[in-house]
Amino acid sequence: MTKLLTPEETAELLNVSIKLLNDWRYNQKVNLPYVKIGKLVRYKLSDVEQFIQGCCVQMSF
Repeated sequence: MTKLLTPEETAELLNVSIKLLNDWRYNQKVNLPYVKIGKLVRYKLSDVEQFIQGCCVQMSF
């Protein structure tokens, strides 16, 4: 089972504000899956890692 991160932990890992993370989720601006457990929002560490990999830009010269 993968580790679940709080929004605070996720924001820190991505180096973004919690407000921006909430905005991404609310407005569906960014494809970062989350888990809803009652009122709690959590992010799978594996999804966050995959999101980071998807943001990588390959430079070719």
